[in-house]
Amino acid sequence: MTSHEKREAARHAKETEHRKRQEEQEARDRKKSYTTTGIILAVFVIFAIGIIYLMTTKEEMYMPREIHWHALVDINLCGQHKDLPRAESSDTVHGKAYRGIHLLHTHDDNVIHIEGVIPKKEDIALGRFFDAIEVPFDKDKIMDVKNGDLCNGKPGLLKMYVNDVPSTSVRDYIIAATPDARNQVIKLVFEPEGGMPAKSNSTQT
Repeated sequence: MTSHEKREAARHAKETEHRKRQEEQEARDRKKSYTTTGIILAVFVIFAIGIIYLMTTKEEMYMPREIHWHALVDINLCGQHKDLPRAESSDTVHGKAYRGIHLLHTHDDNVIHIEGVIPKKEDIALGRFFDAIEVPFDKDKIMDVKNGDLCNGKPGLLKMYVNDVPSTSVRDYIIAATPDARNQVIKLVFEPEGGMPAKSNSTQT
């Protein structure tokens, strides 16, 4: 093979190798492009499905209009009436100092005030109210007493009554739509187990 033929063969081999590398790079670029396009389409589809789901499964509000309900709280610990804590904030609702949050608060009157819209009924559960006014409350405790603590020399037990009807809902009790607090008296009594419930103190302070 002459030197010219050798140079031509080398040039041809170099061109062939260059075309091979170029084709491989183009194949990688196409694969990357397809992958990127696929990811974008997948994200778009997921986003669209999410929007459609939210639009078609939007949860209805428990009470979408402004309301103003009340309930009277009567706490009796071992025969002694206990008031709810007094307001400490300088903020006011309807010109009165309050304790809690706007949706669930009290005005130094032993009355639960529910004001505003209610997204979920659980938002006005009795436990949420006591949490809002920062008073310990559960199925077995209230304020500074808990089941088993001595009450008049005997182990005490927390009981709950709504309009003098025993209730086991306790924290989960959903406050009813009563504009007049006297129509919904929530009595929480800590007394010796087996004792009779104390008489309700229905006077609003």
